[in-house]
Amino acid sequence: MKILRLFFYSFILLIIISIAIGFFIVSNGDLFNPSERGVHVVQAPPLVTRLPATNAPITPDIQPNQAFLTDVIADLNAARSSAGAPILTLNSKLNAAAAVQAFYNSQLGELSHDGPNGDRVGDRVTAQGYLWRGVGENLLSRWTLDGHASFKQWQGSPDHNKNMMNPKFTELGLAYMISNEGEVFYAMVLGMPK
Repeated sequence: MKILRLFFYSFILLIIISIAIGFFIVSNGDLFNPSERGVHVVQAPPLVTRLPATNAPITPDIQPNQAFLTDVIADLNAARSSAGAPILTLNSKLNAAAAVQAFYNSQLGELSHDGPNGDRVGDRVTAQGYLWRGVGENLLSRWTLDGHASFKQWQGSPDHNKNMMNPKFTELGLAYMISNEGEVFYAMVLGMPK
């Protein structure tokens, strides 16, 4: 009888402990999911090889034969030509304005058309000494350095495509910077000079 009573009390104690553990898990979130406990986990997509960070933005002035840059320019000018818009020529001042924003976005870790002091693309272009009648800016972040895919992504966005295909723009600036995490931040600046 004592053994039966001991077994019964042990069984009741086991049920109480199980219920307590269940309440603990429910009240504290999923123990195996750190984001449920307020921890932000940042990861690159699993099938992407992490790109090495760049120390400074890359522009056509720095690396004129860099495949990403030449691919974007070729795809953009082919699309503009087939639409009857003039092809774009590179401008060093627009490259510098694009480099400023690519650098800032890589440090920020997200895309923003505002600069660190609230400046906009027109302010950045003017600061580089470019005299303009119109400017536009396209930004993008990806985990790969692929000019064709980046152009297609911009082309697939109505607002970005409208900037790229605007026949009033005749000059172009491009830059990218790779963050310490391996994310690539791209900037394209389109200009219509005075």
